[in-house]
Amino acid sequence: MAPTPLQTRAFTLWANAYAARRLLARGDGEGYRACTDMVAAVATLPGPPTLRRCAVSTLHSLSAIPPDAPAPTPPTAA
Repeated sequence: MAPTPLQTRAFTLWANAYAARRLLARGDGEGYRACTDMVAAVATLPGPPTLRRCAVSTLHSLSAIPPDAPAPTPPTAA
């Protein structure tokens, strides 16, 4: 069974947050630009407002992702 659209969106958000966190750890400004781009993208996400609130919350939590965290794995159906 394939992942649901919400699972796919959530994974994409997490993967982007992971990538932005890795860039932030470099400290060269590229991570900041990536995060800014992500915030702009979140504002245009289709779906319920809850998904956008979740996305913004995730973006605000980037500092909680350790720079050496393992890469995210795609969702699978339960």
